[in-house]
Amino acid sequence: MHTYYLYGLCLTSPWPLPCPDRVGSGFAESELFQGSLALFTEATQKATIPPKVTDWFHYAPLEDGSDYLRWTGLFEFLISADGRRIAARTLTDISQEAFQTYLLGQVLSFALLKQGIESLHSTVVAVDGGAVAILGDWKRAIASSPIPAFLELSCFPRSRTSSLGNRRGGPR
Repeated sequence: MHTYYLYGLCLTSPWPLPCPDRVGSGFAESELFQGSLALFTEATQKATIPPKVTDWFHYAPLEDGSDYLRWTGLFEFLISADGRRIAARTLTDISQEAFQTYLLGQVLSFALLKQGIESLHSTVVAVDGGAVAILGDWKRAIASSPIPAFLELSCFPRSRTSSLGNRRGGPR
């Protein structure tokens, strides 16, 4: 069993993850475990929104307050009502990196919300020797990054190649 520290969260996992080892206490804790086929079958039967075979991503809140998440053909997760336990199950032979990307991004954000912690997506851009952090609401973010959302909303002037512009509107 491994114990990690990330996003202020102490995370216990049966799988190795590319995260710092736990060095102290966090303000939240979650435990990952391998969920059985029976556990996930029962969860999908109790789902308030039944999964559609054609959906690439499926989210369903359960009556007990748990959340069921599935990326069709890849993996599925069941997050407890308090966000402290996360069952995981792969649906095919996928890379460890793909599993970790979804787990450490989307899945943990659900667990953190259930523990009263709001995560923000951000991107930092180097500008004239300094840095500008751009924060955004994940619901508006495209590809999990605020930059495309800002570009789509025309918050920044763009050239034909969609590069960020300077204050005068021209490309840098």
